[in-house]
Amino acid sequence: MYRGYRLVGMASLGGYRVVFYRVGICGLLATLVFAMSLRIRMVGVGSFSSQTILALASAFGFPATTSYCNQKTTINNPNDPTSFISAQFCNMDFVFRLTVQNPPSPLSQVPESIASLTSLEIARFHNAFYGPKAFDPLLSSFQNAKFFKALNVTGSPDPKISKDPSRVLSGSIPAIPPVLAASTYFTRMGLSNNNFSGMLPGNYGDALLQL
Repeated sequence: MYRGYRLVGMASLGGYRVVFYRVGICGLLATLVFAMSLRIRMVGVGSFSSQTILALASAFGFPATTSYCNQKTTINNPNDPTSFISAQFCNMDFVFRLTVQNPPSPLSQVPESIASLTSLEIARFHNAFYGPKAFDPLLSSFQNAKFFKALNVTGSPDPKISKDPSRVLSGSIPAIPPVLAASTYFTRMGLSNNNFSGMLPGNYGDALLQL
């Protein structure tokens, strides 16, 4: 028996065998971590973040294959093995990583719901947005994500994709919004294999460690 634990009973819960211990100080932290891992195994359909991810999947043209999210949820495009949306939850309500790659329907406008994912730390949108009007509002979407670290919009090096105007970002590169530029967390951005033009704004060099 583990140090700090005393067996007090057993029961069955949702197909899992649950063992109840009376814990001392040594066992308290391990018990809390175990309980949290069970709690977020499936994110409920009523979770706002779960519904946001499923709505984004629909907007990008992915098939509706599920009505809920797991701790790590991936929805694939059955017609393209490189096409998927993936979200990783840190608890019932918060998504901290989001990846959209080669979606069936790239967007020229940024869904407002992305800004509601205020716990995001890393966002990757590979050939997910296109045109000259998407990148600025995409950058602005993360101003309320306090611990946001990295945005990657790097496109595919495949010429069939990189030269397709409906698959790549274009136009001039906007300045980093002041809130993000001042953040000590936001330090990385990937921009390659798009069709941007012009010079990088000055605050890119001040805010980013990796570009």
